[in-house]
Amino acid sequence: MSRRSQIALALALLLFALNAWICRELFTADFVGNLLSIEGIFASLGRFFREHPFDYRWFPWFNAGMATEHAYPPLLPMLSGLTAAVTGWPDSRALHFILAFAYCCGPVTLFWLAWDWSESLTLSLSAAFAFSLTSPAEWLA
Repeated sequence: MSRRSQIALALALLLFALNAWICRELFTADFVGNLLSIEGIFASLGRFFREHPFDYRWFPWFNAGMATEHAYPPLLPMLSGLTAAVTGWPDSRALHFILAFAYCCGPVTLFWLAWDWSESLTLSLSAAFAFSLTSPAEWLA
């Protein structure tokens, strides 16, 4: 591994650690204060996948039943159900852990993408820090 690649790897780990610190409470949260979200639905979908680990053809809880792939995109609930089954955590905590982990991976992914395209560590790190520390959704609100 080249010296430049080692530096890039260290910066990516630093970015992950920064974002883990930013959302540290989400890694262990069962429920959050915003009750206007649909996180309860995603937690219940995770529970469904945890309780029915090998029967994904039919989802009985919405509209008198439907095919699972038409209920919601299944990756997030499947991952949270698997996490809850493996760790023994409540479904809501497993969901928040998966969301926090995905949040931490976003800037790292942007860093690697920008570094691959630009070959500039400075530009890549700047883009990843901007992604970590700003919220375009907040600007819109």
